[in-house]
Amino acid sequence: MHTVIVGAGIAGLNSARYLAQSGQSVTVLEKNSKPGGRIATDHIDGFTCDVGFQLLNPQYPEAKKSLNLLALDLHAFSRGAVICEDDRQFTLSDPTRHPLALPSLLRECSVTDARAVYSLLKDRESTTFGQALERAGFSASIERAARTFLAAVTADSSLECTPEFGRELIYYFLKGSPSLPAQGMEAIAYQMADLDGVTIRYSTEIVEIIEEDQRVLLRCSDGKELHADRVIVAGGPLESANLLDSEVPATGDLTTWWFATDQRPTASTYLHLDCSDSPLINHAAVVSNVCPSYAPAGQHLIQASVVGSSDLEAEVVAQRVQRMFGCEGDTWHLLTCHRVSPALPIMTGRSAWSPAGKLAVAGDFNQASIQGALASGHQAASLSSSQ
Repeated sequence: MHTVIVGAGIAGLNSARYLAQSGQSVTVLEKNSKPGGRIATDHIDGFTCDVGFQLLNPQYPEAKKSLNLLALDLHAFSRGAVICEDDRQFTLSDPTRHPLALPSLLRECSVTDARAVYSLLKDRESTTFGQALERAGFSASIERAARTFLAAVTADSSLECTPEFGRELIYYFLKGSPSLPAQGMEAIAYQMADLDGVTIRYSTEIVEIIEEDQRVLLRCSDGKELHADRVIVAGGPLESANLLDSEVPATGDLTTWWFATDQRPTASTYLHLDCSDSPLINHAAVVSNVCPSYAPAGQHLIQASVVGSSDLEAEVVAQRVQRMFGCEGDTWHLLTCHRVSPALPIMTGRSAWSPAGKLAVAGDFNQASIQGALASGHQAASLSSSQ
């Protein structure tokens, strides 16, 4: 049986991996010139700038199965975040990993916050995670920090995702340390694309899929036609919706600025959250402190991100980040700005697509994370094999 997979993102590549392991003939068709989909990296003047700030949690179950984590040479952020308010900063961190942060944690988190954690985990009445956070009863500072952090993770400032998905995200962040591969996030896709028994055809765009009596017809943008016994659609939320002639799922956008400087702004390896009364950005970090290979020797790389599509001037963003870091920034210069749309599906609890006939669907539309994309690819491969 021959299976064609439309899309060489990590969901499609994981489908290809499992199908090839089962002995099937597999062809992956990708409209771009390289694998990865929304997981991509720009290399600029010796700097490594991921397209939209992304991280890999090595505790994701499917990542453990599907990736050679050791070969990726992962570099972990510190477990926690620096909370940057208008008139003060404090660090919330995992005291089992960062014992020196324990006094700050005890000072900022009250018994009320501990009870709120319990309420959040037990809440079965709220319809969105934002509502669940509000009802849990956290102190104002802790709730704002949680909202800011989770907005970045979900690409949704309103936190319209389901409470179940929000709790799942928290679970994985408590288990693992979000990390960066030494060669950039695209290294994940290139590792996955190195598959025996799989043909990957780049610069091949599929514009139509037609189920026939015995097989499936795929029509390319150049007019050529291909046939397959089974098809897995793994082209991302917009492309998959178009090919399946279905409603486009709700998605969120992200904007990320990348700055370079020859003066280290801070030695911190934490994510810094903008929790001011009028936040300009969502978060910032000196990425080269965490993963030195992201910057040339003697240089430092800073990222700053906003949830949504933003037209903020780079100078304004840089000034806000410098204030958060407590540094001067005369030597900062902008490398690039990524406006990623769509960045992630918003997990509203509605299933985007269901498999039918000779078609299966893979992607992060039911669990907006690398774990979700990889697991979906595995599931689609299993479904395709069983049909």
